[in-house]
Amino acid sequence: MSRHIDGISHISREHEIYQTNTEQNKVILTRNHGILYAFLLENGRICKVAREEKQAYPIGTILIGKVVNILKETEGAFIRLDGKDTMAYLPVNGQELSHIRIVNRKPDGRILQNDDVIIQIKKEPQKTKPYLVSGVLEISGEYLALHDGSGQVHVSKKIEQSHKKEYLEYASQWKEATITEPNMEKEPVDMVFRTNAMFADRDDIHQEYIDLISQFKNVDLFGRTRTVYSILYRTDLFYIEMIRNLDHSKEYEIITDCKDVLEHLEHHNIHSRLYQDEQISLSQIYSLKTRLQELSGKKVYMKSGAYLVIEPTEALISIDVNSGKAQKNVDHETYSLQINIEAAKEAAYQMKVRNLSGMILIDFINMNLAESKKELINVLCSEISNDKVTTKFIDFTKLGLAELTRKRMEKPLAYVLRDWE
Repeated sequence: MSRHIDGISHISREHEIYQTNTEQNKVILTRNHGILYAFLLENGRICKVAREEKQAYPIGTILIGKVVNILKETEGAFIRLDGKDTMAYLPVNGQELSHIRIVNRKPDGRILQNDDVIIQIKKEPQKTKPYLVSGVLEISGEYLALHDGSGQVHVSKKIEQSHKKEYLEYASQWKEATITEPNMEKEPVDMVFRTNAMFADRDDIHQEYIDLISQFKNVDLFGRTRTVYSILYRTDLFYIEMIRNLDHSKEYEIITDCKDVLEHLEHHNIHSRLYQDEQISLSQIYSLKTRLQELSGKKVYMKSGAYLVIEPTEALISIDVNSGKAQKNVDHETYSLQINIEAAKEAAYQMKVRNLSGMILIDFINMNLAESKKELINVLCSEISNDKVTTKFIDFTKLGLAELTRKRMEKPLAYVLRDWE
């Protein structure tokens, strides 16, 4: 990245601008036209972008809603969230009914019109679709996630098998200790040890378990005493959630140019640094505008000179691999395999950072040998296995296109950046 910025001269070698080429991972928190954005940078590349949203009910919010209509044909119900007719859709199946919390009458295994129910926001409204909510509640921390269930304990797939038995024993001990505490009844919740539990002290995980169980109990307690439309639980601000979900096996420096954000981070005991320079903005220092233009463009150039063409459509997302100006110094098969492997790694990165989802077709350069195709599949599967969002390689179609699916979880990058200037 160029060290020159128009209009700026005589910059000290200690300035931030000379520190941006390091391999250190960073979280950048800055505002653009009044909107706060969070950028996760790893090895010099943007890996995730998030922003503050103005939704009245962020994902994870737990509140008391009013059932206004039962849809028997779709096994669902419409729930009013407030006095302004903000609506949500609640799928009603066996699991939902077994955990639904009705607070204005004695539960009898049914959900009826005018019931006051405790629900959690799962998805924001999209176009004509209302909020999606659930009666199965979940509260997450850095190391654990608790959700309505039958008391089972699960361990992240990324935690080594040798440690799983140890975590199961911890959970058993903690449950027994918790139910003997005053006013702390046994909760029918499932416990999930998240990947970051591997890098935490046992006492810290235990304390988080107690905190999460207490929050579950408070939801039930407040639900019996609060009126309809009351908020029972709110998630932390989006950037706090983002930081807590970072890979604890890596070190990150957190930098912000917003004093209020710094104060909030300090309140949560998160170490961060305040950037202050009126001549050069934090966004300029890390070339955020240029980086985001590259991530929003149709063409993605790779080191070899080859490039990808990414085109989202209504039905699917196509990624075309082009050799471009890549130097061909070997035979066609080896050359094609080299380009395809580079393209597979770049495509996996682009899918993740752009948050592409649904059906994805990749048109790799044709290869003749089965061994080459097998090696390409292994690389592609290895790369997408690092994605926290479920991504699956299906197969090569009859036309030779690699078919993948990626679960729809969060909004695409294009939507997140809709107001960025």
